[in-house]
Amino acid sequence: MSLWAILDVFHTIMAVGHYEDRITVVTHGSADVVPAWLAYEVWQQLMPRGDATIVADRFWIAGSVVAAVAVVIWLVRTRRNAAWAWAWASVLIAVLVQGLFWVYQAVTSAGGAFDKTALDTRWVAYPLWTVASLVTVLAAIRTARAVRQAARQGSAGA
Repeated sequence: MSLWAILDVFHTIMAVGHYEDRITVVTHGSADVVPAWLAYEVWQQLMPRGDATIVADRFWIAGSVVAAVAVVIWLVRTRRNAAWAWAWASVLIAVLVQGLFWVYQAVTSAGGAFDKTALDTRWVAYPLWTVASLVTVLAAIRTARAVRQAARQGSAGA
């Protein structure tokens, strides 16, 4: 679960950095979120073809699959309790907000329905991406707590 949270934060930093890079190329100005822009630039240089955001997306997808498999394995091994209800609720919210993150990126990408509109601005993108990352990290924390609680109950009952 920690891996999922770390990959999500990395994914968000790359998204913000890529957005900042687009802004600096168009305006020839300076980046507003310099740490994210610098991280993106470094990661971009390390990629063979400069596919920083594609690789970040794939890392996030792989991390999400691993996290989902880990949660399913723990569900099979443990019985349901109140902690799992909160974990499932937080994961569901994270999935919905991440889905909105992906839809937003699709509709504001080059040629998208909202490309170069008021929705394709930092004032919309950055809060959405921040909330998506925060909700995902909180879901990972809630799920890790549920796993630990179930493991304690399982070892106490054995």
